[in-house]
Amino acid sequence: FLYSSFLFILIALILSSFHLFTSLYIFVALMASSFLLMFFHPREERSDKKIYLVVLIGILFAVAVFSYILIPPDTWRAYLPWARIVAREHTIPAVHPGNNLYHVVHYPPFLYTSVAYLFSFIGEFSIPIAHSVTVFFVSALSALFYTINKRYVLFSFLLLFLNPLFISTSSAILQEMPLLFFASSSFYFLSRYMDSRGIENLIPLCISCSLCAITKYPGFILSFFIFCYLLYKREKNSYLLILFMIPPLLWLLRNFYYYGNPFLPVLNRVFRPEGLYYPRSSTWIESSEYVRRTLLSFIKFTPILLFSLLNIIRKRDEMRKFVFFSFSLFLTILFSVFYPNARYIFLFYGILALYAGQEFFRYFGKCINILFRNWKILSAALIISLVAWTVIKEKNYQSGDVELLPIIEEGSLVFGSKSFTLTWYNECTVVDEKSLTFLKMNEGPLEESEDLLKVDYVLLKEPEYDIYKDYVQGDSFELIYDKNGMRVWKNTLLSRDE
Repeated sequence: FLYSSFLFILIALILSSFHLFTSLYIFVALMASSFLLMFFHPREERSDKKIYLVVLIGILFAVAVFSYILIPPDTWRAYLPWARIVAREHTIPAVHPGNNLYHVVHYPPFLYTSVAYLFSFIGEFSIPIAHSVTVFFVSALSALFYTINKRYVLFSFLLLFLNPLFISTSSAILQEMPLLFFASSSFYFLSRYMDSRGIENLIPLCISCSLCAITKYPGFILSFFIFCYLLYKREKNSYLLILFMIPPLLWLLRNFYYYGNPFLPVLNRVFRPEGLYYPRSSTWIESSEYVRRTLLSFIKFTPILLFSLLNIIRKRDEMRKFVFFSFSLFLTILFSVFYPNARYIFLFYGILALYAGQEFFRYFGKCINILFRNWKILSAALIISLVAWTVIKEKNYQSGDVELLPIIEEGSLVFGSKSFTLTWYNECTVVDEKSLTFLKMNEGPLEESEDLLKVDYVLLKEPEYDIYKDYVQGDSFELIYDKNGMRVWKNTLLSRDE
């Protein structure tokens, strides 16, 4: 699977450079290269049949927790639109002119190129199709956990699958799920390589590190830590990691060429790119709301962190020392340089969950084994529960904004309350008075009703209505919708046909 993922992103980047990103070309190239790879890759041992059961449980879990409500803003404003752009344009543009704004496609490309491939292959821009990427990586992570340690996998699953951070990420379309799999693979193959010093483990390690970096910026940090560790151990073949890191390093070079910041939008305060982004004016510690959210998100991580630290202290082998040191250093970088979003620690989430599972077994294993002595009964109960959850849960997770789709024209500029439904399905640009798009268009903050004359519609839900109601009372706006706590005004002075 790692080889296929690496081949996919290489082929996708090469074809997109020539505006040839189509499902047919990628499929043919991927199949041909995979077929050739079969002759050079050693045949693996027969896999345990139980692994298929573990994969099935992972798939059912990801499908069961899927919810439109839990899809975060990053997915709506970046990954989904970018995937649609790549599928339509057959390339990964640096800047793509959208409706009333520019899409700046800057994040590492693995996630949205994977979604774009599915969009192109299926021929439909569907949210469940995009979510299948997350489902796939949850199942792959389940298989990896089972491969690493069959004895403690149940307890690692309990700590991982029942964690609110993991549940919310599994139900979304984010970089974190493939990142979690690739990072866990990196630690797994690093451990195997340090035990055997065999090239059969070094190459998968290098590929895992490269895929980490081409998935999310923190992957570069993990790859750097592992490279330094190999140099510290005086490994002669450590240069291979640099060779496999060429694709993600070329992506950084591409970002620097187009935007002046290889890690856009991170480190804007350092590189200060002009034109596309404003440097952040404050640090995370200066925002009380961000501090509160950061503390709450890290509190959710406490069970895994606590049990994994106990396991590291108790065993203190070479690999655990490296994990502890790199995790501590990463947290230091995270809090001092980046915004400390708990999603960044997904780099270490997998390996720490494995350590935590071992320690959890040490304290509670006997009690749990008494309750679930027969794994067949436990597996059947899990499968039945997940299937029942999927069947009976509410299917329509879209908000009442769906009613606005036939009312508000596609590609409109809408001011007021956020509506990801309008953003995705009608490809509207929805802004508020703090949005950079609105500030640039209005040449300043909202001060009087005339400032709204450049927008096509004003959408106000109950909380925002009292704030902005005075701006839409004149003859310039006509109230065309008033239901379910939502009001929509149309700009009668602005003709979109001109």
